[in-house]
Amino acid sequence: IAVVEPHRYTRVRDLFDVAGIQPGATHVMEHAEYGYTTNVPLADITTDEALVAYAFEGEEIEPIHGGPVRIVVPHLYFWKSAKWVRGLELISGD
Repeated sequence: IAVVEPHRYTRVRDLFDVAGIQPGATHVMEHAEYGYTTNVPLADITTDEALVAYAFEGEEIEPIHGGPVRIVVPHLYFWKSAKWVRGLELISGD
């Protein structure tokens, strides 16, 4: 996985480059703590700015801010940036 700044974040796109994208996938379901899920179009979560973040300003992300891992999709005003992420699932529909 291409890590932009060591031990801080990686682009979702880079993660999928390594893991692969299933044919027909159009969206990503973000699975988070407490059974929370949110979906986002694949085109939105694979931009240069969409990140899997696990640190901010060199420090681990605190649980109150979504740590240990959260998704950051800034162009969607963070409303599709799940906190406490446990997994990403490629899906073939909205």
